[in-house]
Amino acid sequence: MVDFMEDGEVAFRFSEFASPFVFALRTQYYSFKLAEIARIKSKYALVLMKLWKARRYRDQRVTTIEGDLDEWQDWFLGSEKRIAPAIFKRNCLTVGAEELEKKIGVEIFLNTIKLLYSNKKPYIS
Repeated sequence: MVDFMEDGEVAFRFSEFASPFVFALRTQYYSFKLAEIARIKSKYALVLMKLWKARRYRDQRVTTIEGDLDEWQDWFLGSEKRIAPAIFKRNCLTVGAEELEKKIGVEIFLNTIKLLYSNKKPYIS
């Protein structure tokens, strides 16, 4: 049931069947304020915002996003495209991080672990 109030508010009432699913949306999905998204122009900044919100726990001040190079490139470029690690860092991670720092006032620290002389993949956190 939906009620429209005179002051412009909208009130929703969900059935007993639907309410557990609707309230699970708060904890299992992320959301953004329209004012935050409107300021962001770079698709890489939007990807970082989605990763941040998806991994953020409640209102913690620090959120860590970890993954190997393939995971990060999947998130930013999709599973079909790959670019050199240095170009990926410069064109995707740095561009997205700098825009978020400038436009929404967050601090982003990028820690790249390069594994030399190993068959392990580089790791980004």
